[in-house]
Amino acid sequence: MNVIIYKDGLVKFGQFDKKYEVIFSYNDIDCELLNFNQGDFWQKVAECDAFIYRWTHHDGPTIHADIILPIISNEIGKPCFP
Repeated sequence: MNVIIYKDGLVKFGQFDKKYEVIFSYNDIDCELLNFNQGDFWQKVAECDAFIYRWTHHDGPTIHADIILPIISNEIGKPCFP
């Protein structure tokens, strides 16, 4: 199983996110940090088993989340959190 943790440019990878890594590692689940600006973003999303979207609650990232999560969930068919 492979899970992607999305990071917008404003979120720092902190203690909350490291908990995800510990839980995934304990359960033998691969996880990868990914940002929309990476050239292989859509390919990696298509290949993953689940998608976690971590973002700050500023206007820009919130609008981006409102756009991208339905695409990943409804069009590509990947389970998303939140």
